[in-house]
Formats: sequence, C-alpha cells, structure tokens
Amino acid sequence: MKKLLTFLIGLLFIVNLWGNWRPSESATVFTVKPNQVTKSEFYKKTLSASLGVNQDPNWIAFQKDMGIAIEEVSEVTFVFDRMMEVLYSYDPNQSIGQLKEGLPAILILKADREVSPRVLFENFKKWASGPMWSAKQIQGFRQSTQFSPEKIAEMSTRTRIPQHLFADMGKVEECEGGLLFPIPSKMRDQGTKHWDVVVGALAESGSTTCVVGLRQEVRNYFSSPKSDGRKSAGSTNLSSEENFSSFVVPITPELLQNMGANKLSDPNGPLGPLAAGLGGPMQNVRELSGTAKFSGAKVHLDMVVNCSDTESAQSLWSVAQASLGMAQLSAIRRQMKNPQAQQMVSLNFLKGIKLKHDGKNISIHIEALPVELFPLAAARMLP
Repeated sequence: MKKLLTFLIGLLFIVNLWGNWRPSESATVFTVKPNQVTKSEFYKKTLSASLGVNQDPNWIAFQKDMGIAIEEVSEVTFVFDRMMEVLYSYDPNQSIGQLKEGLPAILILKADREVSPRVLFENFKKWASGPMWSAKQIQGFRQSTQFSPEKIAEMSTRTRIPQHLFADMGKVEECEGGLLFPIPSKMRDQGTKHWDVVVGALAESGSTTCVVGLRQEVRNYFSSPKSDGRKSAGSTNLSSEENFSSFVVPITPELLQNMGANKLSDPNGPLGPLAAGLGGPMQNVRELSGTAKFSGAKVHLDMVVNCSDTESAQSLWSVAQASLGMAQLSAIRRQMKNPQAQQMVSLNFLKGIKLKHDGKNISIHIEALPVELFPLAAARMLP
C-alpha cells in the first residue's frame, strides 16, 4: 500500500478536473483548491514554515520533472459513494482487501493547462527513475555511523520507484478520448492486488483531467455528460471563488439505524445527560456540508447541519448553543485563574464560533488564526 500511496501522492499535483462531480446523492464529496491554500498567509504561517514541505528534495524534483509546481494546481476532489456505510461496515482488524469489489471512490485532480496523457506518463517515468537520495543526503549518510559502506553504496544507486513496478502501465485503454493507465498489482499490497485500479487522463480545451480509481468508476466519470455530471457541483456551497475547500456528507436513516443511533436517546448511553434533548434530533440529521476560505491571516469555516425537520434542527441548535456558552464560561474561569497559561482551546477561538438556526438547517461559522487551529505548527514546534 505504501508504494501505491507514493504513486497517488505524486499524481496529486499533475492534473485537471471540469467540475465537482457527484455521481449520486449518496456520494460524499471533498474538494480543495491547493493554489488558494499555498498563496494564503495562513499557509505561510503554519505548514509551509513549520513542516518544510518546500524543502524536501524528492518533492522539489517531482515538481521540476513534471513541469508544474504546487502553486499551479487548481483543484483536487475526492468522491466516495456510500462512504459512511462502507466505513461503518469495515472491520479495522482485517485488510482493506476484504472489500472484494474495491473502494467505490475516485480521486479527481485539476491543473489549468493542457498536457497529453502520454506526456504525463513519460514525465512520471522520468521522475520515478531519478535517485531516491540526493548527493547531499548520501554525503550525510557517509558521515553517520548508522549505515554500512555497502548499504550506502546501495542507497546511492536506488531509484524512487523501480521501473519493473510500473512497466505494465504502458498497456493503456482508450476511453471517451482519454487514456486509462492500469496501476500494476506490483505497486499495491497483497490485499488489493485483485482490484482493477487505473489512472484515467484526458487533455482538451486547455485543461487536463486525471482520475484515479477502479476502472469502471473511472469509465463512468469519463462517460458522464459534462452538463449532467462532470460540471455538477459536489457541494452547492463551492460556487464562491473565495472558498478553498468544501465538503458534503449525506447521512441516511438506514445508516443511523444500523449504527444504533437510537442509543443516543438513552440517558445511560454515549451522550449521557444530554441524551434527553440531543439524542432524538441527532437521529434526524440528513446531511453535513461546509466550505472554508481565507481572509487575511484567518481561516473562515462555514458548516451546515441539515435535518429532516425544523423541530430537530431547533433542538440541536438549542443544545449546541448552551454547550458553547458553557465552554466559553469555563475558558473565562481558566483564564482568570491563570492568565499566563496557554489554553488548548482559547477563549478567542470559542468567541469566534457562531451558531444560527434557520428552518431545517443549523449554520456554524468559525473564524480562527493559525495559532488557534494549529498551535504546534504556528509555534514551529513540528519537525
């Protein structure tokens, strides 16, 4: 699985998408616009500065060999049909390969430039055939007592991905003007070798589309009419150009029943004393959706909890509002007791949370600084 993940992460930054595709109302959709993230002050003050993502030699080489930088990637979308049902039925003690038909999910990527699928594949082979370790890293290994001379000699000739692992990707299938490249079983773990996983690529009208998933799922995407499928929004809230991310997660009554949601109304259950006012309404939640955008150095999160009826939404809002008030009061007491102590959840962060009830929906708005959402990253304490 590690080899497959390495390959998918590499593909994450090469390709394009027409729109936020959602094959059915049962599908969960997550979308992010990397170019909006990387140009923000929020990113510069957290991940970029603290994690050193732009200093990794392999990452720098990948961008150079593929001819596109992360700042140029415009959109990445993950579509997972029946996600909650699949995750709920999955046994973590078993291999993911127990899903005999494979994951009903696809990864769709976007870059606003036209590059032919065959050129993309050749660029990928160029990157994969490059050295795993840079000359500077090898020199560092020589100065260390951790590696033997024989091991260092072997490491100095190791490529990122051995060619024999992806040689079979040349066996392509044409589909609706695009090409489907199979991901060889050698690049996947034992549990997923029986899955027919492909990378589909299509270039036209100044853009390039790449889709990773099971062959039939990718075929369905390429075959869907642009007007009916590939241009339909996964989340109706993503229309604003300011939003850098969105999600929509449907929740069905059947799923809640299978998950034993009726236990939420039990005072002795997981919600405890809150069960009387919260358990019943939670069984009537039908969808979670939201968007995120940057404004200056702050990130703004807007989420919507959709319920089956107004009464359930009203009850959820009332309990949530009361819980937020109690959390704010507790933060004030801690601050008064020890003004110098750094709070895990700051009072300013709690004050930035706004709840609103409107019919069947509960709107949640959150504003936060980097230090409030990622206190360790903002303080540059992460490696």
